[in-house]
Amino acid sequence: MSIRYKIPLLLSIVLVGLVLLNMALSWKIILPSFREIEIEKAKTNVGRVTEAYYHELENLSSVVSDWSNWDDTYQFVTDENSEYVESNLTDTTFENLKIDFIIFANSEGKVVFQKGYNFNEGQPITDFGGWSEHLKTGELLTDYDENKSKTGLISAAGGAVVFASHPILNSLAEGPSRGTLIFAKYFGAKEIEKLAQLTRLDINIDPVAQVAEQKDRKALEALIVAKNPVEISEISEKELRGYSLIKDIYNQPALLLGINFSRDIYQQGSKAVGYFLIISAAGGLTVLAIVGLLLGVLVLGRIFNFNAKIAEIAQSKNFSKRIVVNGGDEISSMAANVNSMLESLERASSETEAEHQKAQSYLKVMASMFVALDSSGNVSFANQSAKEILGVATDEEIIGKNWLDNFVPQKIRPEVKKVFNDTIAGEKKSDYYENLVLTKKGEERLIAWHNTILKDGGGNVIGTVSSGNDITQYREQSEKEKEQSEDLKKANELMMGREMRIIELKKEVEELKQRLEQNGRKT
Repeated sequence: MSIRYKIPLLLSIVLVGLVLLNMALSWKIILPSFREIEIEKAKTNVGRVTEAYYHELENLSSVVSDWSNWDDTYQFVTDENSEYVESNLTDTTFENLKIDFIIFANSEGKVVFQKGYNFNEGQPITDFGGWSEHLKTGELLTDYDENKSKTGLISAAGGAVVFASHPILNSLAEGPSRGTLIFAKYFGAKEIEKLAQLTRLDINIDPVAQVAEQKDRKALEALIVAKNPVEISEISEKELRGYSLIKDIYNQPALLLGINFSRDIYQQGSKAVGYFLIISAAGGLTVLAIVGLLLGVLVLGRIFNFNAKIAEIAQSKNFSKRIVVNGGDEISSMAANVNSMLESLERASSETEAEHQKAQSYLKVMASMFVALDSSGNVSFANQSAKEILGVATDEEIIGKNWLDNFVPQKIRPEVKKVFNDTIAGEKKSDYYENLVLTKKGEERLIAWHNTILKDGGGNVIGTVSSGNDITQYREQSEKEKEQSEDLKKANELMMGREMRIIELKKEVEELKQRLEQNGRKT
């Protein structure tokens, strides 16, 4: 690529890099800071709702305290007089106090009076299911003489109920206590709506057993397991949901408080970051254009002229020419270095010729077949000599093929596979190995291999490289010479045996002749 394009490309890369850096800083630092502010605000609002809930309990506690620290109540829990009921425990009382249940229990825990009236719907309540079980546990009763209330949440009468109980004392808040007075009301949709209006928040409160959505259940588990007072979940880029857990009087999870928040802060932050990135990109493009213009005039023009002169010398192959560049900067210094290089090129022609001869020698060495295999035995490289010996014409016929399955005869395949696998596993080193290979025509050629293993940067074996020579004819000639040598040896041994037998026969004839002569003299 020409420097004419590299410089603008480099400047563009720098510009893109700066934009990406700004994006990274924006998305990793600036936007997360908006997110943290938003989450902290959400936590604060969740805290406001829980505070409003506990404030409601305090109000209920204050009301029940006023009624329980009253001589009339102190007397009623003992004599159960009807005048007290007719005067004080009317439906209007429930509406004024905004409660649904009033229960009087004596000091033995026995209910002496109870009444239910739904002040929101204006209907009497006859369902007191569950109240007796809670009273039996004693958690709602106040068997003490202190001017102190109990408050909390229970499940009774078919729903979630908040209550406040207080010991029944005289008007001076003195004992002994004659029992417990309980004020309670449903903590349902109407109360949740009042909390939402009070806090101006989108509130949902569900019993723990009825939580169905996956995100809500995940937040519930986090609140229970991690024991966090508040959990914030990012529903989307436009919505957050804050959670808090309301426990019952037995300190067990009872209600899941959920509050939905619109992510106005995060959305504004995203817009601000977007504007910032657009302005940064526009400013960068302006700077890029100015810098490109200055480089073209002060640097690139001189470099292009310099390059044209070098091209002229290269085309003419006249290394005696020299380059003249005016100035005292790096470009003129580079011209001086090039002139020095041209002088060296003149002296290097003979050395170049010698290197050419070396290259020709290297090409001759490449007549050997070279094969590279991966760790599975698949061919990743094969030179021309290898393809010629195997009888294949194209790379598609060998590259990617399994060498052991396609180019090793069936009869020795298990043995060669074992050698290869041992080499890959590092259990055996086979620098030199001879084996038959199978050509495309089904012919077998004997190859003498010189092997080396390939390793990655971690020292793991990833394959092998092998150079091989076809020694089929050499081995056949050696076998023939060996057979001829054996035949000649046998012939020599036969000739020597015949000569030795003739000598023995001659010796036997001489001995026989001597015995005949001796016998003739005696006669």
